[in-house]
Amino acid sequence: MRISRDMSALLTNVYAAVAEPAAWQPLVTRIARALGAHSCQIGVWSAVPGRSEKIACTANYTPALRAAYAQHHFRNDPWLTWVRRIVPGSLVTADVVSIEPGFIDSAIYNDYCRHLGIYYVTGAGILKRRDGSVANIGVHRERSAGPISEREERRLAMLVPHLAQALSLRDTLASLRMERGALLHGLEALNLGAIILDGAGRVLFADSAGEAILREQAELSVRNGRLRLRGVRDDGLLTRLIDDAAGATVRGRPGGQLSVRVAAERRLSIRVCPVPEAVADLHGPSAAAIVFLRYPPAKPLTLHRSLAHLYGLTPAEARLAEALANGHSLAEYAALAGVSINTVKTLCKRLYAKTGHHTRGAFIRDVLGNPLVGAKAGDGLTH
Repeated sequence: MRISRDMSALLTNVYAAVAEPAAWQPLVTRIARALGAHSCQIGVWSAVPGRSEKIACTANYTPALRAAYAQHHFRNDPWLTWVRRIVPGSLVTADVVSIEPGFIDSAIYNDYCRHLGIYYVTGAGILKRRDGSVANIGVHRERSAGPISEREERRLAMLVPHLAQALSLRDTLASLRMERGALLHGLEALNLGAIILDGAGRVLFADSAGEAILREQAELSVRNGRLRLRGVRDDGLLTRLIDDAAGATVRGRPGGQLSVRVAAERRLSIRVCPVPEAVADLHGPSAAAIVFLRYPPAKPLTLHRSLAHLYGLTPAEARLAEALANGHSLAEYAALAGVSINTVKTLCKRLYAKTGHHTRGAFIRDVLGNPLVGAKAGDGLTH
């Protein structure tokens, strides 16, 4: 099927909106124009209160009209019943006479729809989300413009699959942005800088804490795009740790840690690890290693305090976590702590719930293999 030049340009705008949320607003104006209409909106309808979303709408939806709808008109909106009948892939039409008997005499028509210039409406279902909500597009024309033509209906039908793909990608990117924000927030809460590298040691990303550490000392820096240390011996060790971490699945060596002096009484701890799956999802297949940077405290945290900070544990839960990590059984810890085995089992259930584990073995593997535990505790381990 040949696509006209203006339709090709419109599809380009659709996919451009995936990466730029602000681009959805001018997009609906272009869609309305392409379909011979003055009004258009794209939104998500959900039966769950608070889950519906207006993604973008044309300028006739003024802030005042939108506020009036949210405060009053949505309670008596017959279009909502009409929208519920729209399923992904379908295309339906209506007008203000057929939508509901007496609608043109109602307050919502005279105080809302009439001001929007809505008389003829064509709606199309775009896609159904995982939570059951449905994304729709509505195209509106004034009475004097007449209903949408068959040619324009075909153009809308051609547009819908591309809108579905774009909205699906939009949701995926939004989820990744949220995960990325959560990861960065967690690192900042631990006073850790993080730098993502590719397999050749080139910097792909540095969080704000990592950038600050790079700026405020001269030993560790980025040269020719690669993370380097000033001292030849230390630089060789860092390069080897990065190489080990980047090839962990092949060589079985998961990186390691080194400590360098950056001032007379200050050292910088550098821990190099393979990229966790969650981080790789955010930075693509080229992400191979992650470097955690921190200045160890003058008085290192004990392991149980480190675990408490990392997982949000109570003091009692943290002491049990430390005992399990050190190889004690529940019965041994109960005897050492002077509490009943049932109390320890209850603590253990809460501990596993907070750390996301179901067995003691999985918890211990996570603690012993988690680079953040050692970094938080200031254990001073070296490769």
